[in-house]
Order: sequence, then structure tokens, then C-alpha cells
Amino acid sequence: MVHPGRIDEVCWEQVFPWLLLTRAARSALLVSVVVATLLGALATAVGWTAIGRIVGVEHAAWPIATEQLEQRVPVAASAATDILPAADHLRPVVRQNPLARAWAVVAGPWLNVLSAEGMQQRIYLTLCGLWSLAVWGLAGGVIAWVTAVRVSRREKAPVGAAASRAVKVWLSAIGGPVTTLLAAALLSLPIVVAGWFMRYEGFAVVVGLAWGLVLLVGLLLAALLLGLLVGWPLMIITAVVDRSDAFDGISRALAYVFQRPLHLLWYLLVAGLLAWVVQWGVSVAAEATIAAAERIASVGAGAARAAELFDEPQSASGWSSWLVEQWRKGIRAGVRWYPFALFWSLATGVYLLLRFQIDQTELDELAE
Repeated sequence: MVHPGRIDEVCWEQVFPWLLLTRAARSALLVSVVVATLLGALATAVGWTAIGRIVGVEHAAWPIATEQLEQRVPVAASAATDILPAADHLRPVVRQNPLARAWAVVAGPWLNVLSAEGMQQRIYLTLCGLWSLAVWGLAGGVIAWVTAVRVSRREKAPVGAAASRAVKVWLSAIGGPVTTLLAAALLSLPIVVAGWFMRYEGFAVVVGLAWGLVLLVGLLLAALLLGLLVGWPLMIITAVVDRSDAFDGISRALAYVFQRPLHLLWYLLVAGLLAWVVQWGVSVAAEATIAAAERIASVGAGAARAAELFDEPQSASGWSSWLVEQWRKGIRAGVRWYPFALFWSLATGVYLLLRFQIDQTELDELAE
């Protein structure tokens, strides 16, 4: 029975649209999303290692698969702030937040290209950056499609359909960031040429008189790079969700970054908080699983044998302790890779929110 003037039910997502991000965060717990994340991380690890060996760069290792995240390769989780020396206070945030860590590992090679020592390092970082875009344009596309279908239509997306979608739009997905990078490189050329002329005092005076034009080009370049650094995930997600071309992804991403910065900032803050909570829960669950299995097994194995197997596996002989230790390392490595699942799921949620709130597109019209 309907009672006039009485509220029987409240749709909280209509009152607070950003609550949609909680559904996106839950999508990161799906088996298909976790599998896509692990495959993407493995492909990135193999690719980066192979590139390092081909180019001849030492310590070419996968940074997130180690305990010393910031110490293995030039591309560390804190690389996001290397380009801004005045932003050192942001480093703890970048290192600790799961979204920032996943973002920095993919974007890190590009942030370190200019500061790299020598051409060899620059080639290595450039190839690593291209490989990361190629891998996560596919793996991230799978996660984006699974999340978009689950959030917008409240349906389960088959893994095969998600992989097929990601493969079909792969060139468009990576085309957005790559095209923007090429545009930034072209904009950089006049500044590089001006710098070359400034080697000579006579030409330096001429360049100094026209320095305002150099600053104008620098302003355009800075704006383009800022849009790329913030919006490159949206470029990939646009191609996957809307099945559009690279240029549509670029225009949408840059429009959201510069025309609706407060909307985007708020959604990113909420997504970052959710990522912290979910990552903490996954970490606790993983450690609890390891502890429960080992403690209960200790009852049957006995205190001495349990200490040998679980507490000091390096001192134990035989395959059993080594196998147990590998399972433990595998679970903890999965936890360290899990930020990628959160990153792509929540980035897709942010994109859907922007499409709904700014473009006035109904959620059920997306991910078709």
C-alpha cells in the first residue's frame, strides 16, 4: 500500500552517486578480475625482464613483486613525484595507496625517461612504458569490461566475452595514450631546438627575446602532459566501454580532467579511500589464511617439525619446506599485485560516474 507523504525506500545511489564506486570495488574481488590481474602482472614482469636483458640494463626486475618496492629499478612506486621536486611530501601517499602504486608502476617509465642516465636507460624505460601500455591495454580492458557490465547492468560478464571485447578494441585503447605521447613529443621539439640554439650566445639573445613563445609552448605541453598523466586510464576504458576510437578517448579524458576537475578529484578521493580499505582487508585475509593453515597444521606436525617447516624454512632440508614457502610467497605476491585489480575496477567506476553525472548518459546504456 502506498502512503502519500511517507518515504518507504531510499535509493542511496541516487542521493549519493559516488556510492556506485563501492560496487566497482566489489568487482575487484571477482575471480575473473583477479586472474586478469595476475596474468597482466606476470606478462609485465616477463616483458620488463626480457627488455632489460636485451637492452643490457642491470637490475631490470619487476618492482612490485619485491619487498623493496622502491629500491629495485629506476621505476619505483614513488616515481610519480620525481617529476615534481617540490612534491616530496606526496611520496608517502604514492607508496601506500594501492591506486597510486598501480598507477605509478605503469606510468613510472615515462616519468623517468628524461631523468634517466644515458641513452641506454632511456631506451629501456621507453620500451618498458610501451610494453606496460600494451599489456594493461589488454588486461585492464578485460577488467574494465567485467566491471562495467557488473556495475551498469548488474550482470555477470563472461570472461570469454570480456577478453574478446578487449582484443577487438585493443588498438583503440592503447592508441589514445600513445597518440597523446606523440603529440607531446612534437610539442617538445620547438623547445629542444630553442635550447640547442641557446648554446651560442648570439642565438641565445634572439631566443631570449622570443622566450614568451617558448613559455607558451611549454604551457601547452604541461597541460597535455597533465591530462595524459591523469587521464590515460580513462582513454583505455573509453575504448572498451563505449567501443570508440582513440581520438574519442583522448577528447573525453582531457575534457573530464580540465572541464570537471572537482568532480574527478572527488571521485578519485573516494576511490582512493575504498582502495585502502579493500587492500587492507585482502592483506588481513591473506595473512590470516597463512597463519590459520600453519597453526592448525602445527598441531599434527608437532612443535619441532612445525618450527622447522614454517618458522625457519631456510634451515629445513627436503622439498616440503621449500614448497610451503613458495605457496606463502605466492599468496603474498598476489596481495602485492592486487592493487592493479582495484585500480582498473575503480577507474572504470569513476568513468561510469563521469559519463552518468556529466554526460547525462544512463548507466544501462553503457557497456553494450
